[in-house]
Amino acid sequence: MWKYIIYLVSLICVAHVLGTEVQAQSNESLNGALRLQMKAIAKRYQDSVVLRWVPNNAAVWRISRTQGFLIERAEISGGSIGSYSLLTSKPLIQWTEQEWSTLLQQYQYADSTEEQLIAVASTLAEQAGAPTDMVIKDLSDLDALRENKNRLESAYTFAIIVAERSRVAANGLAMRFVDRTAVASKEYSYRVSMAGTTAPYIVLPSTITVTSFTRDAKKSSVEIVATGLDTKAVLAWGNMSGHTTFDVYRSRNGGGFAKLNETPIVTLRQGTRDSESNGYADSNLTNYIVYTYRIIGHNSFAEEEVIGTVDVMPLDLTPPPTPSGVRTQHVGVNHVVISWEMPEISTPDLNGFFVQRSRSEDGPFTLVYTQLLATDARTFLDTSAVLGHTLYYQVVAVDTAKNGSISFPVYVAFADSMPPSPAVLVRGSIDTAGVVRIIVQHPVEADVMGYRLLMANDSTHEFTVKREIFDEDSVFVRTDTVLLDTIELRSLTKYVFYQVVCLDYHYNESAVSNMLALPRPDIIAPVAPVITDYVVADTSVVVFYNSSTSRDVSHHIIQRRPHDVVGVQPTPWDSLARGGVRDSVLVDTTGVLSAQYQYAVVAFDSAGNQSPLSNIISIVRYDNGIRASVTNLRATYDSVARTVRIQWDYPDIGEPHSYLIYKQPVGGAMGSYALVKDQRTHEYVDAKEASADATYAVKVVCGGGAESKLSAGVVVRK
Repeated sequence: MWKYIIYLVSLICVAHVLGTEVQAQSNESLNGALRLQMKAIAKRYQDSVVLRWVPNNAAVWRISRTQGFLIERAEISGGSIGSYSLLTSKPLIQWTEQEWSTLLQQYQYADSTEEQLIAVASTLAEQAGAPTDMVIKDLSDLDALRENKNRLESAYTFAIIVAERSRVAANGLAMRFVDRTAVASKEYSYRVSMAGTTAPYIVLPSTITVTSFTRDAKKSSVEIVATGLDTKAVLAWGNMSGHTTFDVYRSRNGGGFAKLNETPIVTLRQGTRDSESNGYADSNLTNYIVYTYRIIGHNSFAEEEVIGTVDVMPLDLTPPPTPSGVRTQHVGVNHVVISWEMPEISTPDLNGFFVQRSRSEDGPFTLVYTQLLATDARTFLDTSAVLGHTLYYQVVAVDTAKNGSISFPVYVAFADSMPPSPAVLVRGSIDTAGVVRIIVQHPVEADVMGYRLLMANDSTHEFTVKREIFDEDSVFVRTDTVLLDTIELRSLTKYVFYQVVCLDYHYNESAVSNMLALPRPDIIAPVAPVITDYVVADTSVVVFYNSSTSRDVSHHIIQRRPHDVVGVQPTPWDSLARGGVRDSVLVDTTGVLSAQYQYAVVAFDSAGNQSPLSNIISIVRYDNGIRASVTNLRATYDSVARTVRIQWDYPDIGEPHSYLIYKQPVGGAMGSYALVKDQRTHEYVDAKEASADATYAVKVVCGGGAESKLSAGVVVRK
């Protein structure tokens, strides 16, 4: 009896969780809470079908003690379910105390675990009724009600567990039935229901479909992950195969397996290894020994199945003590001594040391020497340190398992009195915004911090510090080869002169660099030219001007536009002619006679700056009323048509005009004869009195009254 009591106590923690889960009810209405559905499962064997079920809650389980369960079966043919028939002559109910007593005296137990399970089941059967040792005297006695409820629920929970692990216990608790009349080739539908009244609950039956027996049923694959730690092994596996409890067995170096867990490992719900994992941690192992673990799963039919076997080897993951008291000392140009201490404790697996360094306290660190230092080494000489670099050192202790412990980083202070070599100013430029860009060739030293930029407006003057281009808290950027500065462009000096002094991180100054002369951009416009006089002739306008007095003038532009009319947008200027640096006269032969024009002159320097506009003069072109005569006058006589065709040439004079035809018959006087109004027509056909030997002439007549001289006559010849 003491054995099963101890076994019962060992399940209390798990039972509490399971009982809470099984008893959980929704917050639906009372009618919904009292309406329950039986839960049952089945497993097909070649010679039988095993059914397993669990009452919905502790109260229903207590009712089933006296009412029992009915088992029915129907054949399934062609997808249709036949009529159900009872498989038991009477309802299945829990065994009586006498039946349990007889079994306990006569049953041949397979092992002590089965004996404990059956003993627990017999004890639970006795507790299935209403507890009587706490008499409820008043309905307000809540403590007594709560105690009775807890006892009943605990007994119900333990009943579920032992029924899972023992077939005999499941039979005695009326939670299992074996149908030995089932034919292996047939498909069945089983119905499990409660017999008699179940008030106040309405318990609906459970229906299970069982297919025909097949030997090709594949077992579910279970992934087992084993992690070897320091003297430990951690196992984890999923539960997708319906097992409810597990046992873990261990074998060392291929020896026999021994069970490790005293109580079963319980699964609350199914799931993958990642989502709902089961696990076991085995400790006090020997590192670097291969252990084999076997996981045994128990299903609801009290069957044991090997769900997997896995090998794992614990590893030494404990690092050696951390080096302490790390110190650095700069002892030469490129030499740094690193020293450290180790705790005075036994470290038999210490394998040696590494020394690593970095340009930053946060790393990344790289090994200074790739060979492992001896276990008794406490100093190291770094002969490849770069003078002026910001360097940090760490000491790494390594054991035989390659576990490492790293010291805190320690900074090395360099002693430096060597100045860097001077930089070289290659070239530079200044834009129109006054921004100076100087291309510099850096010194070869790696500890260059930056520059002092020196400037002067004359090469013979003393240079002053214009800018300090360095940052003592940062690493010099050697890829940046451009120095920037700004200057004032409005200055009388044409050039600006630069030099630089290079500084290292200890503020050692180099010699002064070469001198770079940069021309200032010209942003000052030249002086405006001045128109001094003009002359208007009948064929041209002559404008006299004084050129700009600025030294950098490159040329002048003479501009003209029609005279402005008050209230009308001014006409843009037209570039009439380009004058040289010292030109002072413009002769304008274009333009419309009698029209009024404005003239002005602007100067441009070599930088493209334009002077203000000169003084503006207004001039009216002179018109003497005489226009040029036509040229190339010619006449052709057509004896068949008896006509005379007269033709001439005349340029576009920029004003409306017509052509007046003169004719002199043989023996007569010259007189006007016809008018050609279209100034674009340069011919006339005489078809009225055409005759040979007549003389023709043409005069140009303008709309403003101006006219040309009569052209020379042309005689018509046959």
